[in-house]
This record gives sequence, structure tokens and C-alpha cells, in this order.
Amino acid sequence: MYSETISRRHMLKLTAALLGTTALAGCFGRGLKIPPGTYDPQPDTPLRIDTHAHIFNAEDLPIRGVVGFLTQTHLPLGELGGVIGRSLAFLLEVIVQAVAPGFKKECEELDAILDGQKAYQAPPQLKDKDMIRIIQDGLENGGDPKKDLAKFREHVAITIEARRRGASFTSPLTLSAEEEADFGRWQTELGEEVLEEAYRQSEKADDRRRENRFVPTTLAAYALAIFIFYLLAPEVLRAAISSHIGNAHRLMRIFGEARDGSPAIDLFVTAEVDMDIWVHQSHRGSKNTQDETQILMEKVALATGGRMLPFASFDPLREVVSRESNTALTDQDTAPEITPLELAKRAVMERGFVGIKLYPAMGFKPYFNNEFDADPNARWPKAGWGIENLGAKLDAALFDLYRFCLDNDVPVMCHANTSMYSHRDYKTRGQPKNWQALFDAQIKGLEDIRNLRLNLGHLARIDSTTPYEGSWVEQAASTIASDNRVFADFANYDGVHTATGRERLQANLRKLHANSPAIGSRVMFGTDWWMLASDKKVLSYVDDIRNTVSGTDGIVSETRFLGGNAVDFLGLRPGEKPFERLKTYYATNPHKPLEPKWLARAKA
Repeated sequence: MYSETISRRHMLKLTAALLGTTALAGCFGRGLKIPPGTYDPQPDTPLRIDTHAHIFNAEDLPIRGVVGFLTQTHLPLGELGGVIGRSLAFLLEVIVQAVAPGFKKECEELDAILDGQKAYQAPPQLKDKDMIRIIQDGLENGGDPKKDLAKFREHVAITIEARRRGASFTSPLTLSAEEEADFGRWQTELGEEVLEEAYRQSEKADDRRRENRFVPTTLAAYALAIFIFYLLAPEVLRAAISSHIGNAHRLMRIFGEARDGSPAIDLFVTAEVDMDIWVHQSHRGSKNTQDETQILMEKVALATGGRMLPFASFDPLREVVSRESNTALTDQDTAPEITPLELAKRAVMERGFVGIKLYPAMGFKPYFNNEFDADPNARWPKAGWGIENLGAKLDAALFDLYRFCLDNDVPVMCHANTSMYSHRDYKTRGQPKNWQALFDAQIKGLEDIRNLRLNLGHLARIDSTTPYEGSWVEQAASTIASDNRVFADFANYDGVHTATGRERLQANLRKLHANSPAIGSRVMFGTDWWMLASDKKVLSYVDDIRNTVSGTDGIVSETRFLGGNAVDFLGLRPGEKPFERLKTYYATNPHKPLEPKWLARAKA
């Protein structure tokens, strides 16, 4: 039995060795070198806004669920992709928990900045050898008995799941006397029943594997996973292990400074996400709670002079589970007295957040989820099993959210692209025509739903190779044409770096305009950073996308695309509720921050 499991200590040593090996071999991705720029906005300069960005780190995400799922579904490797995905996810989760700064440490730094005890100093740009040292130190010094036990539990679960799929987890490594003692301790704390079940499943899987086909061992899967990650996405790792204020500073340095004729972005709309229940199958896949993330984002917004304008996340399934248990979830343990919806409301009404972020691709439609209740083949995540009429209850939670947003004029951003879905069956649940169905319906209590400020995030990747006819982009054109407050952002459009990508975007934008002449007042600039962090041409992103959009015969002006339309979507004009809430928030905040410069410029 002992030889069937790779110990945590061996895995960490192996990881450190492989990190060093890949770096020496030149496979470790070089850090992005950001040349100096300037930020000196003039009062009469049009406001420029990144309508879709992220500065969370990996403590805010259910790493094992997100990375494992994405690798398995997006690598064309079949069952091998699943093995690589789980191996990479487990590896990254260990690294992140050992290296990334925790909530308490980040709060201490941010509070010192806000209280005037220290000035924020941007961290230096890390070289490859610095990254290796940080990760190795974190892995070697991050040991904690409780964490060890939790990691071992997860490794057992991963092992069982992989063996059920026919993967071999036989390790060529032997355990030392110390490791044998650790395993004995785990065996006692976990209980014989758990370990015996893991053993029985692994034996059955070994039999099936011998009968069918060979699948690489965990050791090979870890090695390949490390190679893939450091070759393709070194900048993503840098963002994942950085502090929130560090990521905010990097975002401002990349896009918020003018250089070589490229304009500086003044304001960054940073969206939080809540994927835990859908991809991790539990309430607490991420390390930071939703409340802790809100606290950090509020402090970062203040510390950056208001250049970060956050959106709070909301998951209707988390709200349903909370209501069914008649108590707030354990994920809200820093705010146990309120439900997830009340926490989202608090972010907007009390913490300086401007709107709410929804992620339908996780598994819910904007409304009419009750249709799934009568479908015996409808899939729901494990956390939803046993909840009667779950679809109708999701609709009830969404109804309450929309009512709050309509009453208080709160903007809503949604993921509107065929990506990042938590199951293939959920891939189309966030398509624009499902939003149109909500707008067209006469739902009692939501008769004014067309007044909802809505941003269709990513606009279904208008620069993709998908034919326009029948696509989500065509659906979006109809929705934008028929509803006065529906917008769309062009976030993460890295295709604009190539002539082919630019031509596709321009052709589809012209078709959009033919179907919806209002499109020029609805499309908005966005980066989707740090998801754009692996883009090797990220420093030219603003110029490339604005030149692409400008080359469409005046369909949308640069001023409207880079900021004017976002001001309309966000409600940042004097007299509008979002503007007045933010102005009051900064005027009455106990930290006495200066009023953000963009507030005055939004009045123009």
C-alpha cells in the first residue's frame, strides 16, 4: 500500500528539482520586461477605462477544480489530459498555498499603507532564478501538519478518481523511516476505512489498466505538467503568487501608463469570480472566503487612489445552498451573519464596489432554470444534489439579485463566451439569447428588467473563427439592438496582434453594426488581465485593439470605445446612482482618501 502513494515530501523535492531543471534548460518563461511610462492625465482628457480585468491571486480561486478541469477539457489528450490536469492542479495548489501571501499578511500591508505608516513600494520584476528561489523556499518551509493532512486527503481523492479512470499511480520512490511515520500518522487520523477504500479502488483500476492500455505514471504526468505550465504561462504564475496590491500595480504599469504613443488607461474595473461549488464540488475550494476577497479589494481600491473599481461576485447556487441550510455558508465565516446575496449587496452599498459579476457558464441560465427541474437528464453539481426543484430556487435567487440591481441601478457583468464552463452540458447556458428570453418575458416583479445595466463580457470572442451566422455574436447583436442598457466588452482579444485576427474582428463588427446600428455606443475596451498575462505582446495590446476597432469605417470612435461607453454602462455621470454612491463612499471613508481623479473627469 505504501508504495502506491507518492508522499508530499517526495513530491515537493521532485517539484523543486524539476523547476531547477526546466530553468537551466531555458524552458522557464522569461519575465515580462515593462519599460518605463508616464501617467499624467489632464482634466480635459477623455476618460479611458478597462471594463474587464482581474487582480485576484490564486488564493481567491478553487485551483484544483479550475486547473484540473481546464487541462482535461482543453488539452486534446483524452484520458491523459485528465491525468495531467489532476497532477498539475494538485501541484499548483501546493505551491500556491505555500508561497502566495495570505489574507492576514496582505491586510497588514494594506492597512499600513492606508494608515500612512508606509508608502507602497512596488515589488521588483522577478527574474527566473528569483521565481525558482521563492517557490523552492515556499515548498520547503511551508509545511504544516494540518495542511499536510488536508493535502493527503485530497491526494487520496485524486488517486481514487484517477485509478477509476485507469491511471497508474505507482511510484518508483521508496519511503524513508520518517515518511513511514508520517504515513502511519495519516493512517490513524484518516481512518483505515478511507485508506482501504483507496487501496481497493486502486487494485481494481490496476486490473482494468492491465486489461486495456497503458497510461503514464504520476511521475511522468507531473514532469509533463510542469513543463507545459512553465513553457506556456510563467506570467500567470507570477500573478497567482503575488499579492492583490502587487497585481494591481503590475496592471497599472502594463496598461495604466502611456508609452510609445499608447494611451494610459485611467480606471480598471476588476471583477471577482465565485466558482467554488461548481468546479470544486464544495463550498470552500478557494483559500480566501468571499468576504475576505471583498475586504482585500476594498483596501486595494483605496490604496491605488481609486483606480481599481471592483465588481463583487455572486453565485446563485451558493445562495440556494445557504437558504436551504437556513444559515450562511462556512465560506462566509468572516461574515457569518449574512447570506451570499447580502454580502454582494454590502459590497456595493458599503464597500465601494460598483457592480455584480455573474458566471452563467458555471452551470446556470440568466433565468428559467426551472425548466431543468422537469428534465431527468439535467446535470447539477454535487452540492446541488438532493435539493428539490433546484432550478426554480436558482431563479428565485437570481430574481432577488435583479430586483436589488434594478432598485439601486447596479451594473451587472456576465461571462458571455463559450469558455470556462464547469461541465460540457453547461457550455451554452450563458448565451445571449438566454438573456434575451429574460428581457422578453413579463415576469411579475421584474417588469422593468430591460432597465438592467448589463455587460456581455467577451462578446463571445467576436474575433474567433466561428461563422457569424447563428453565432453568439449574432445573438448579442439582437440583444443589444432591442435593449437600451446592454453593452459588450472586447476583453482578452489577443487575436488583434495578427492581421488575420484583426480582419476577423473587423468583419464581424461590421456585421454587428448592420444588425444593430447602436453597437458603436455599446462596445467597450477590456483586457481580462491577468488572464491575458501569458500574451507575449501584451504591451502592444491597447494600441493593437484600438487601431483594429478604429479601422471599421467609424462604426465606433476611439473615445467611445476606450471609455465613453463604459461611463454609460457603469453609470458614472453626476446624478446617476452608481456615481453618487462612489462619490459619497470616498467622501465619508474613514481612511480619508483623496477623491479619485477620474471622478472629476467623469463629470465632463
